[in-house]
Amino acid sequence: MAVGLILGVVLVVLFALYHFMTNKPKDFPPGPWRLPFVGGLLSLGNPPHQGLRRLIKNYGKICGIHVGNYPAVILSDLQMIKDAFRDDHVSARPPLRPFLERSWGHRKGLIFGSGTEWSEQRKFAISAFKSLGFGTSRAEKEVLDEVIQLNKLLEKDVGVPISVNQKFHVAVINTLWHIVAGSRFEYDDPDLHTLIRMTGHVVRFRSLDSDSFMPNILFFMPWLTRLAPKLSGWDNFLASFVAIFPVLQRFIDEHKKSFDPNSPRDLIDIYLQKIANTDDKDSSFFGELGEKSLLIVLLDLFVAGGETASSNLTWGFLFLASYPEAQAKAHEEIDRVVGKSRLPSVADRPKMRYTEALINEVLRMVTIGAMSIFHSTTEKISNFHGYTLPKNCIVFGNLWEVHHDPGLWGDPENFRPERFLENPDASVYVFSTGKRVCPGESLARDELFLFTCGLLQRFKFELDPASRAPCLDPMRAAVLRSHDAKLILRPRY
Repeated sequence: MAVGLILGVVLVVLFALYHFMTNKPKDFPPGPWRLPFVGGLLSLGNPPHQGLRRLIKNYGKICGIHVGNYPAVILSDLQMIKDAFRDDHVSARPPLRPFLERSWGHRKGLIFGSGTEWSEQRKFAISAFKSLGFGTSRAEKEVLDEVIQLNKLLEKDVGVPISVNQKFHVAVINTLWHIVAGSRFEYDDPDLHTLIRMTGHVVRFRSLDSDSFMPNILFFMPWLTRLAPKLSGWDNFLASFVAIFPVLQRFIDEHKKSFDPNSPRDLIDIYLQKIANTDDKDSSFFGELGEKSLLIVLLDLFVAGGETASSNLTWGFLFLASYPEAQAKAHEEIDRVVGKSRLPSVADRPKMRYTEALINEVLRMVTIGAMSIFHSTTEKISNFHGYTLPKNCIVFGNLWEVHHDPGLWGDPENFRPERFLENPDASVYVFSTGKRVCPGESLARDELFLFTCGLLQRFKFELDPASRAPCLDPMRAAVLRSHDAKLILRPRY
């Protein structure tokens, strides 16, 4: 009797587990079984952008999976990603705990905001960027001024193995920060290095006192961050914001002291002007809520304008040092088009096809935002390439696969800038696509071009022969950063 009862209970449990593991929304794309607590996260592998190759092989370019308890769809086809990301109903951000806790329990800002508030903030930001000269000669001057300062700094280290990431980070932040806050940082400014260090921890979800990487699965397992906040790295993740916000708030407070509503000087002033003129209590620009929105926007710009841009620059010069023949071709083109008597200009770009191709090839090879920033559906999407996406479904755009698909690129594993000369219509989508494409893409591309040309005009970059050959596989994080590598700079004249 007891044996039969135990056997019956076991069968019921197994049946319930099987039902749980195989139960999916109607017409959901095919994918791996759903395990308790983790869903299909273990199927992604580590790093996920490479482990997805197995899922593509087994289930195709659209794969349905549960990440933790969240239903999700992984799109690994360019047209599918474009179709999804241009849809208003796939433009939200999922209510994941890291997205919420950074902004007092709400999805706020340009990166992680959703709904009416995000639309309001994005529309205002794009208008403000235009009024401040994004994509114009004014912004170009800001970049070139920083190129000059960076060249002077690097001249002190000629012939000595150096790590360039930190220097690049300060330079690109200064370019943006002059437009945002009307000032630039000194390269040894302690506030700046606090911001860089802490935003780095946020992007990489790392412990403050070690280089250990906390896997991105914690985004989808909030119960683990509550069960073991210290062990999971969650306490340190929150501590980063505690350190960041007071520094950013000081910039806002200093602007308030000298703010003239009739003569805004920079983005912070334009934002304060908008707050002062807003009397709609439901607006994200109203009163105290408006100031909180400004704080989050500054954080977003610091992360997007610093971490990603400096990572792309660092990767670029690491590849240039690793492929000296490509660097030599870029040197030849810069000497021929720009010469040595003036700085490069965005106007030179149409005549510098190889340098442009080189930059695009670095962006393609690395794809630092491999899985794009997560989207979420706001209602059920029927007949999406033959499947149904349920409401509140997370949508991943697998940009890594788009940029490494042999069907599109032929030999995607090879670093070959010439592919962009052979096919002028080839494009990279590192700034995403659709409704949530990066609003600062034009400035970011100008920065990459001007910094790359401005530094190559002055220096030759070499690998340090005394160090191990650099690893060109990225570190595992939300932004795929390079491993620390030493480069040697040689003056060209």
